[in-house]
Amino acid sequence: MRAAFARLPLRGVVPLVVIGMVVLPVAGRAQASKTAATPIYTGTFDPQIVMDTSYDTILLQLASPSDRQRLPESPGANTRVYTGTLELSESDTAGRRRKSLPMALLVTPGQASVLYFHTRDDSVFTIADRHVFHPSHGDHVPADQQETLLTIPLPGTVFAEYPIRILDRPVHPIDPAAQGYIIFRSTARAQGHIMLNGRSTLARFDVGPITGAIVSPVWISLDVLGTGDIDAASRTENQLWGLPNIPVMFKVGDAYVRPGTFDVRAGTFTMIGLDRRDYVPAIDTGVVLANFAFTALNGRAHQLSEYRGKYVLLYFWSAHCESCVGPTFKAIRSAYDTHKDHGFEPVGVNVDTDVSADTLTKFLARHNANWAVTSYGLRPTGAALAAFADLHVRGWYCPFSMLIGPDGRIVATDEALVPDKLDKTLESFIPVQAASNELKGQP
Repeated sequence: MRAAFARLPLRGVVPLVVIGMVVLPVAGRAQASKTAATPIYTGTFDPQIVMDTSYDTILLQLASPSDRQRLPESPGANTRVYTGTLELSESDTAGRRRKSLPMALLVTPGQASVLYFHTRDDSVFTIADRHVFHPSHGDHVPADQQETLLTIPLPGTVFAEYPIRILDRPVHPIDPAAQGYIIFRSTARAQGHIMLNGRSTLARFDVGPITGAIVSPVWISLDVLGTGDIDAASRTENQLWGLPNIPVMFKVGDAYVRPGTFDVRAGTFTMIGLDRRDYVPAIDTGVVLANFAFTALNGRAHQLSEYRGKYVLLYFWSAHCESCVGPTFKAIRSAYDTHKDHGFEPVGVNVDTDVSADTLTKFLARHNANWAVTSYGLRPTGAALAAFADLHVRGWYCPFSMLIGPDGRIVATDEALVPDKLDKTLESFIPVQAASNELKGQP
């Protein structure tokens, strides 16, 4: 599990934490139909929802005497009982829904833990709600951790059920002395197949655990690389759909498509064809980022193209969360000191439209940032820059970074550029020793 940095949306995105996991595709049916004007491709959802790799935590509190009486068994004297709720939520075009499901956990030294969980609208547990699993120990969940797979029915949909994977951990990550118990739950995604470019293409969508609806905003994933799976790190295969001004488009061979409709009752979804001239690739490694103009906070006019021949770290950030970007600024400051004489330049893009230039300047001074920084709130280029990011960056999270090579091609993004990896990534492209020798005229 990578250490998670707090992230804010570029423009109204609901933050998520995603950790990579390989999930094998499930066989499914797909078909395509076309009209003379606009191709419409129809895919079929698989009944089985697949496990996703994001997670949440639940803090269970020590049970009261009345809570213990709700159990169908009498806990022993050395058994600790914890209670709490699994909070479910989903958002779609119909609005936001929430549902709380009761849980109880029995922990006895030297024995397997017992979890009580049900989806009924009452707080009474029965023996049928009893699940046994083994607790993990320490600060990390081991790869071979035994787990409990709970299921939530989704009546009225094509989906068989919504799975939730439960792992437990007896150590509070912030306060080990706290009375409580941490439970990890993994979320799940709907998937299906659709015929694109003459082949059955895997697609995945965020699905709600309450109604089974395709939620919004939603990560839409499409196997555009043709590997039979979804690369969690690929911006080309994973895009955020359902936000104003944020386009979503995919290229699968010679097929250019955008999301269409979803019918979880009928078990179908559609993709709508695009003219290839309207397609703009999402930023990803190997993509040449288009040129754009911007005005820095000091009033100077710049264009991205003036940095050709250098390695440019283009990073997006918000002043509304100084603790989020503090580690990022510290890492950039260190990298700039090391590599500025070797062809490295950071360019910051502040995504706030409600923060003054004076406030941003003071913010940067606190972090000793003396490189070019612009903002969505600056005139005259701020609005155009925001529109450019909507089209190319497409609602990713900040702080978010991309490293652009001397030829304008993106060579690294996000995960490889987080604070604890930035120096190592830069040195893979700009070896410090080699650059120093070159400056000294040494071979």
